[in-house]
Amino acid sequence: MNQKELLRLDDELRVLIKSIVPDDAEFGERRFESTRKSYIYDISWKLNNDTSKRSKIIRVVISKKALEWYEQGGVSKKEEYQKKLIKFIDNKYRNFNPDHDMDPPPTEEWLVTSDIFK
Repeated sequence: MNQKELLRLDDELRVLIKSIVPDDAEFGERRFESTRKSYIYDISWKLNNDTSKRSKIIRVVISKKALEWYEQGGVSKKEEYQKKLIKFIDNKYRNFNPDHDMDPPPTEEWLVTSDIFK
């Protein structure tokens, strides 16, 4: 799987994640971390109770292996895999408390591996 295909798949998964987090959430620049073989981006938003403060940062780490697994499922498995990803992210988000009293905001990592698609 080449770099262009991996980026396209990551874009698909990012759209699914955007459907769960607040509408005003900002996604940081995507980067590939070769030591972890993963795509990484940060998500945060202004807090409703204090608009001068941003939420804790969610660091989404999508392993290259997860992207490959997602692609190998093909069209027949894509909907099933999307539902599994949404369930995983939604569960993480429901248990996430964005409020904090730190500067800079703390970071919570959400690791997306191929295990969520199994």
